[in-house]
Amino acid sequence: MVELLVSIAIIGVLAVIGFATYTNGLKSSRDGQRKNDLKAVQNALELAKQDTAGGTYPVSFPVAMYPSNSAFTYLITNSLKVKSYIQKTPADPTSTGVYSYRYISDGNTYTLESCLENSNDAQKDQYRTYGGATPVAGATACTYARLVMTNP
Repeated sequence: MVELLVSIAIIGVLAVIGFATYTNGLKSSRDGQRKNDLKAVQNALELAKQDTAGGTYPVSFPVAMYPSNSAFTYLITNSLKVKSYIQKTPADPTSTGVYSYRYISDGNTYTLESCLENSNDAQKDQYRTYGGATPVAGATACTYARLVMTNP
C-alpha cells in the first residue's frame, strides 16, 4: 500500500513538472510568433519607405482618436497590403485582445509594440515592463513584458 502511495506521489510530481514545462513552451512559442509578426511588418515598412517619394513611413493616427490596435490594422490593411508589401494581416496568437500589436509613427520614425507573456524574454524592453500599468496613452497594458521595435 505504501509503495502505491509513493508511486502516485512520484507520478503527481512528474505531472506538475511536465505541465509547467509545457505551459512555458506555449508562452515562448506565442512570443516567437509575435516577434515574427512584428519583424514582417518592420520589413514591409522598410519596403514602403523605399517606394515613398519623400522616403517616409506611413503616419499613424493620433492615439486619442483611435484605439491602439486600430492604427496597426489600418496600417496593414490600407498601406502595406494594398501595395503587396505584406501578404497577411498579423494577428496575435491568443486572439484575446490583451496582447495586441501597436504602431506609432510620425513619418520619420516608427515604433512597433507587442506585449510578451514571458517576463524573462531576452528581447523585452527593459524600460517598458509593467505590472499592469499603461506605459503610453492608449497603449495596451502589459502584465509581463513589452517587445518594442523601432526603425533601424
